[in-house]
Amino acid sequence: VIIIVHGINTEVEDGEWMDELGAYLDKEIQTRGLKATVLIHRYNPFFGFLRIAQTISSHWRKRQVRKFQQYIAWVRRTYGPQVNIHVIGHSFGCYKTAYAMTLDGDQPKVFYHTVIFFGPAVSSRFKPSDAEGHFQQMHIYFSRGDRVIAISPFGNAGYVGPVYADGVKLVGHNETPLDHCDYFKAPHFEKYKTEVADALFSTKKETT
Repeated sequence: VIIIVHGINTEVEDGEWMDELGAYLDKEIQTRGLKATVLIHRYNPFFGFLRIAQTISSHWRKRQVRKFQQYIAWVRRTYGPQVNIHVIGHSFGCYKTAYAMTLDGDQPKVFYHTVIFFGPAVSSRFKPSDAEGHFQQMHIYFSRGDRVIAISPFGNAGYVGPVYADGVKLVGHNETPLDHCDYFKAPHFEKYKTEVADALFSTKKETT
């Protein structure tokens, strides 16, 4: 199962990227003769976006992470407990994806196969080793031209990249010259769609 997760307001402002990427991956799945399902995860099924002011509250952010943990649990109940889960996140979508691997609480920590982050609003001091065993490969795209993440109050890994690797191999540690949403705009999007597909499918016969 491949899950695409948007950031704050980007479902509204640039939300077509999720549908376009989902359609591209569906086509790649068919072309490569693979078995996989693409899901687009929206925060709100009616409006699909967050208000920036909400994200200031650490309590609210933790609640969003727990809700994402619940969502991943639903995916495993629906598609099977052994299903490989791959997540492609942007901005705050990366926050939920990352901390769902480390946040303790009433929901279990999640396990992914592949994690792909674009402009992650995650602390640059987030330690992949803290989530060791909860993912098999991680690809991070970040940029010192990302004006949104440069001033983010809760994480700037999308601006400076992760500070700590802690011996955990980041399969893709990619610095770019792009601004926050430019990954999903022409002419760049074609390149990143191809790179996402290669990261997910290049060595796999079945992705699920």
